[in-house]
Amino acid sequence: MENIIESTNIIMDKKTQIKVAIGTAVLVVVLLLIAVWSSKSSSKTETVATSTAATTTITKASVTPGTTGLPDASLIPKNVTNGLAAADQVTGEFVAVTDMHITADTWVTVYDDVNGQPGRVMGAWLERAISASPKTIVPLLSRKTESGKRYYVALIKDDGDMEFDLSKDRPTADSPVVSFIAK
Repeated sequence: MENIIESTNIIMDKKTQIKVAIGTAVLVVVLLLIAVWSSKSSSKTETVATSTAATTTITKASVTPGTTGLPDASLIPKNVTNGLAAADQVTGEFVAVTDMHITADTWVTVYDDVNGQPGRVMGAWLERAISASPKTIVPLLSRKTESGKRYYVALIKDDGDMEFDLSKDRPTADSPVVSFIAK
């Protein structure tokens, strides 16, 4: 009977050791995520992640509403348009974009709302035209969306240099654009 109790204690000790090891690993990952998040928060520039693992830095600039090249906010459909959808979603550093149909390398660009119109770029990532099938994209933004605010997503064809540049990569009349509300 003592041998059974001793072997049970050894098994429990091994189980406890495994739990401690897993807990430690989770703690290390959480601390690393906090370190990365805090280093991004203290930056004076906005970093825009791209799906090609390249990063483009955009210096902050004030944008006069109406100069983004996007249509007037009253003309932008809520959530769905032909070739693009972005549902109302929870706040955070990510935006889910669905039902995206592209045939060329395209910048998926998220704009904030300034005085009721599309304003500053919050994130842009390059989606490669590997296939024209619908996609779901969840990009990393340079700053978090805020509850109750309106945001815009536009598909902008790359000009061929595979780099996002606010002065060259601009929407055209046929660029799909939708708005969504962060909750």
